[in-house]
Amino acid sequence: MSSACPDGQLDTESLTKPLRLVVVSGMSGAGRSTAAHSLEDLGWYVVDNLPPSVLPEVCRQAREINLTRLAVVLDVRTRGFFEQLPTMFTELAAIGTLPEILFLEAADDVIVRRQESVRRPHPLQGRRGMFAVMSSASTPADLVDGLGQRWQIFDNGVKPYACGVVIHPAIDAVRDLAVRRGLTVGRIEKIRLRVHPLVLELTGKTDPRTGLEGKFSVTFACSIALLDGRAGEAEFSDAAVVRADVRDLMSRIEVVPDADVPHTQAGATALTDDGETVETWVDHARGTPGNRLTDDELREKFHGLADGVLGRDRAERLADAAFALRTTGDVEAMLALTTP
Repeated sequence: MSSACPDGQLDTESLTKPLRLVVVSGMSGAGRSTAAHSLEDLGWYVVDNLPPSVLPEVCRQAREINLTRLAVVLDVRTRGFFEQLPTMFTELAAIGTLPEILFLEAADDVIVRRQESVRRPHPLQGRRGMFAVMSSASTPADLVDGLGQRWQIFDNGVKPYACGVVIHPAIDAVRDLAVRRGLTVGRIEKIRLRVHPLVLELTGKTDPRTGLEGKFSVTFACSIALLDGRAGEAEFSDAAVVRADVRDLMSRIEVVPDADVPHTQAGATALTDDGETVETWVDHARGTPGNRLTDDELREKFHGLADGVLGRDRAERLADAAFALRTTGDVEAMLALTTP
């Protein structure tokens, strides 16, 4: 289709004008849509969310209708985006069209604010987003720092207790009173716990009535661990949360939130029946990279979960196969042991 001049003659100049192509792309939230709207206001023909593979054909059709300014918005998250680029540029060059690239970026805090203003909270952000849960000082850049150079799985921890992980430092602190300081429950008049405020916020139930509720009660978890010497799945039962000795010890535990205490640490101060004060502090909870479980402790944790399903003997053979996997490489034989 061509346009006509005022005197009725064919506008041959528009037929020979080159097509100017601008490819708009960039980070999500950096302003691609805003840029597209601005170009449209300036008289550009704008196509949004176009698959890269069809761009050469769109340019051919744009030439046929004598478009001289075409802007195409491409999403870098499109499947195979980068793999398609070389072919796309080769085909565009073949038809005499060389694109100008407008790649938009923005600072991390700007992108987060834009996401918050126009969308639901992003899983990475917010008070309970991954950044806040996994670290006290994470930024989006941390997600790709050293990507492909280090394996984060080797820094994973293993939970020794069957409850919220924020309680674990506190459990270790009260267990320390018995294991390392030799205190018996009968000698303890009162225990004062110093914890990160998140502990009370997430696990502050003071009157749990079921085993599941007990997993969200720091006073119950600490009490059962001190009384029974364990805090595995079996200890978080409906019967355990209403035991008289457990309730009595829970009433003697005071939990004090302290913003200066890191969420990975906790302290316990016990006042004994003879007026003695015994203190203990946990820098790294058991099972974390700073205080890893031993192989025997891992086996104990595994048996507590698997014996009721597989039986003790089969669970033991499965544990042996898992520990030997690095040398045997026999995944099939290990998997065969995972069913009763």
